Amino acid sequence: MLIVGATGGLGRALAYRFAKANFTLQLCARDIHNLKKLKNELYSRGFSKVSIHELNILDSKKFQELLNSLPIQPDIFIVTVGKMSGRGESERDFELATSIIRTNFEGPVNLISLIADRFEARNSGSIVAVSSLAGERGRASNYVYGASKAGLTLYLDGLRHRFQNTKIQVLTVKPGFIDTNMIAGHNISPKLKINPESAANKIFIAIDKGQKTTCLTPFWRLVQIFLKVCPDFVFKRLSL
Repeated sequence: MLIVGATGGLGRALAYRFAKANFTLQLCARDIHNLKKLKNELYSRGFSKVSIHELNILDSKKFQELLNSLPIQPDIFIVTVGKMSGRGESERDFELATSIIRTNFEGPVNLISLIADRFEARNSGSIVAVSSLAGERGRASNYVYGASKAGLTLYLDGLRHRFQNTKIQVLTVKPGFIDTNMIAGHNISPKLKINPESAANKIFIAIDKGQKTTCLTPFWRLVQIFLKVCPDFVFKRLSL
C-alpha cells in the first residue's frame, strides 16, 4: 500500500494501523528526515515491511518517476495531504490561496489520476483521499479551503462514476476535525475532535467494507446532512 502524507498526524496513524494488519508499507512525504524517523520507529516496533519515498505533492513532474520506482505496485493508495489557513487569511493572500488550492486539489488529483490508470489496467485497487466537510457548502470563514476540498470531492465523485462497473474502490473521507497539527491554534472544542488513531481505524474499516464515503463519526454525518438541506436564507444567518 502507498500512503502520501505519511509523516502527518493522520498519515502516521494510518501507517501504524496498516502495519499492524501486516501490510507492506510504502510511505511518501516531502520531508525525508521525518520519513526516516517514522521508518525507524516502525522498525523498532517490529514492523519491517516499510519503504520510504520523498515526494512533494506540488511537484507533479516527479509523480510518474515515483510510481515506476516503487518496489511493489500498491493495491491501496491513500492521500492525506492538506493545507488550511487561519480564518480569513487565504481570502486576502493570493500566494497562500494558491498554495492551498494546489496542495488540496491540484497535487492530489494529478497523482490520483496516474494511480487510477494503473488500477484500471488491472481492474482492482482502492483509492482513498481525505477531503473535508468544508467542501459541502461555502462558508464565509474559510471558503478558499472549502473550495479546494469541494473540487477534490467532486473529482472523486466522477472517478467513482468512471469505475462503477469495476472492482476499483474510490473512498472519499470527509472528517470533521482530526486532532493534528493542521488544526493547531484553531479554537475548536475537544468534543468536536477525533484523535488520529481512531480516524485511521475508521478509515481502515471503511476500506475493508468497500465504502464510498465516510464522515468517521455519526455527529459529522449529521452535520453533512444539515449542510446539504439547510435553506439558504437560514444558512446565511449562521456564523460559520
